Amino acid sequence: DMSSLFKCTRTTQACTGTFQSAHPSCQRLRSCLLPCPASRDALKEQLLLHADTDGKLSIEQALQCMADSTPPIPSKPPTTPPPNRTWDQGLAAGVKQAQTSGLLQTLTQVTQSHLSVAKLVSKRQTLVAMLGMFIAVYALGSVSKLSAQLPGLMGTWHLKGLNLMLGSFGTICVMLFARPDGEVIRFWNLIVGHFMAVGAFILVHAVLGPGVHSRALAMALALGAMVATDSVHPPGGALILLAEDSSIIQSMGSSFVFYPSLTWTILLLLPCAWAVNKCKQHLALSKSAADAGGDSWQRAKLV
Repeated sequence: DMSSLFKCTRTTQACTGTFQSAHPSCQRLRSCLLPCPASRDALKEQLLLHADTDGKLSIEQALQCMADSTPPIPSKPPTTPPPNRTWDQGLAAGVKQAQTSGLLQTLTQVTQSHLSVAKLVSKRQTLVAMLGMFIAVYALGSVSKLSAQLPGLMGTWHLKGLNLMLGSFGTICVMLFARPDGEVIRFWNLIVGHFMAVGAFILVHAVLGPGVHSRALAMALALGAMVATDSVHPPGGALILLAEDSSIIQSMGSSFVFYPSLTWTILLLLPCAWAVNKCKQHLALSKSAADAGGDSWQRAKLV
């Protein structure tokens, strides 16, 4: 046990064959080395390699001997995570696998892989997310029926036929309740991406008027602005297509930036999603406390 020698506070001088100090650490070192000729010979060899001239072993020399005699630990090559594949790369890999293993076997493997991931999702949290979706959409529909009674311009727009059941709301609800941890559902994306999309529509519509070319250019400009500001917002694309086909929205002008999508997302959808997330977090904590030590829940990815 050579490590015990290094705990000694004073320099311990010891002969390679006989130890002069009666310190317990030295005695333990002696009991380990002397009965074993191989260890003793290895230590002597190390001392010769270090050009020891006085025949004495100091703590510094023992440390160096042990470091030189310890085989190096092989270092593992650095592992880099595989790069994320785009959808077309994944499709090409699946086609290649189907050509090698057969279409039926490939489809079976892909299905089993996705189902095994789905099994890790908490069923109770899925039910809570479904309930949150139902409440949010039902509340949105109820407000849409009563929206004609809203004061000011809002009531006027709804009297002309503006409906709150927009396709963009459906996209936002799916992201909010199914993947609240997704990158595209960040608050930055919700706000900035919305402004980029609606701003592109208003600008292009004011310059070129309605038409297929306006729709395509507005979508392209919105996409570029979202990527440039790191605010990709899928519902923004749905808003552009919807606005290009709605004369009511076109008559709203710059007011469409704030109403109805942004207003009701902040007033209705986000509070519902916040309540659902809090409920799912409470369920996760309760389950963890009930199944302490179980790793199945720890592997589950929250919906």
